[in-house]
Amino acid sequence: MAWIWSTDAETTKQPLPEYDYDKNNKIFNTVFSTPGWIDPIVGPAIYRLKNTKMQQVKKHQILSYQKLVQGDALSIFQSLPKSEVQLYPTEIHCKDGIIYSFFAVRPQITRNCTDIEKSKIIWMYKNEFYYDWRRLVYIENCMKENFIVFEGLSSKYVISDPFMEKLLSIDAMLKPDFVRPKDLENIRGVSSAYQDKYFWILGNKYKKFWL
Repeated sequence: MAWIWSTDAETTKQPLPEYDYDKNNKIFNTVFSTPGWIDPIVGPAIYRLKNTKMQQVKKHQILSYQKLVQGDALSIFQSLPKSEVQLYPTEIHCKDGIIYSFFAVRPQITRNCTDIEKSKIIWMYKNEFYYDWRRLVYIENCMKENFIVFEGLSSKYVISDPFMEKLLSIDAMLKPDFVRPKDLENIRGVSSAYQDKYFWILGNKYKKFWL
């Protein structure tokens, strides 16, 4: 059974680090980068929490919003085969200093779990990438024997039941971050016209990074 590893930025109590596009040479660990592709970045990926103190961030072992892990959670990911997941160093620039202990999680296996026939999805690039949906259905047993994969049509992180249980053993408060595909809400409070305009701008701005 598959679970989507996702955080609702409106409701989570976790810090929400922002990827620093100005400091990094290329997009790193974002929905548009390709699994298995090693980005030519000098040094760690940089994130910012300019209004948050380090102590508020360090108490978390997992920051689901950007898929960053440290401590025991990092050890769990390190136990997986490198062919399944890679971990990249980061810097989180906080209000009172820089945290170096978090690593960015990057699945190395791409799998199209979305059942296109049963789902009702909105494409950015037809049959290549969708950004919204009205109904979302995954192919049964799409995880096979893997613990974590990169969903190729939506760029979402998908994990197995056993691996979700391992992560919850680290922090039970993470349970809302793991959602069955059918229960994952689409983009809320945004009109379709605004969505189309926003993703058209986003797609053209960063298209060179993933083509």
